[in-house]
Amino acid sequence: PRADVLADIRKLGGRFDTDQSGNVTAIDLSFTAVSPAQLQQLTQFAELTDLDLTGTSVSDDGITVICSLANLRSLKLKGTLVSDTGFRKLSVLSNLLLLDASRTAVTDEGLSLASAWPMLTYLSLNSTAASTR
Repeated sequence: PRADVLADIRKLGGRFDTDQSGNVTAIDLSFTAVSPAQLQQLTQFAELTDLDLTGTSVSDDGITVICSLANLRSLKLKGTLVSDTGFRKLSVLSNLLLLDASRTAVTDEGLSLASAWPMLTYLSLNSTAASTR
């Protein structure tokens, strides 16, 4: 099944990286037509640390799936349909170092949740309704 998921990623035009042990550590699905069912299949990759969903149709519902990927350190959601509701769900990802939610529907309410990521070193909310205060 994992091989089938990786084949689907390639068919979509996505990419993935593995570590020396063959574990999938990074998946880039940016600007692909990834479906909710395909997103659900990513839960097979517990070792995943980097996920790029820039420019996809991922919404707050899809965030629920992403939240099961506890080892994520880098998550790019730029230009997705994520709002404060989805952003709130992401608070369980305590290992995040980088979070790009530019061009999403995140507001100051979502920004107020940034303290949920104690290790976060980069947060981008460019072109959102979040203020720069």
